[in-house]
Amino acid sequence: MYTKLRKVLFGLLVLILVLYLLDAKFYLTWTVWWYDIVLHLLSGVAVGLIILLLFQKIFNVAVWSIYRTVAIVVLGTLVVGIFWEIYEVYFGLVSSFSTPEYINDTASDLVFDVLGGLFVGLYTKKYGKKT
Repeated sequence: MYTKLRKVLFGLLVLILVLYLLDAKFYLTWTVWWYDIVLHLLSGVAVGLIILLLFQKIFNVAVWSIYRTVAIVVLGTLVVGIFWEIYEVYFGLVSSFSTPEYINDTASDLVFDVLGGLFVGLYTKKYGKKT
């Protein structure tokens, strides 16, 4: 299963890179309302896969309960998402971080990050033996 997940992760990272490069060139997160959602959802999946693969490699655990898998992947994805939002503020990638729009955008970003991680946790537990 984990060899296939590594291949999926590599393809997903390439896709995310291409989408971010298109965004940088054409300002798609500013002009296409759903583009940021797609980026955060796909990034949440990628981060979830990285966390799953790292924990499997570090702890050499192939079989965990569904609750443990989902909890680790979702919490890890949330932490990475929070650090990403802090990174955006620190490097001035957002215009104002005290407005209601920023707060709503950040909350939405974190929700889609976590949904991506949740998908990874649930998918790998349901279909893990087949992949």
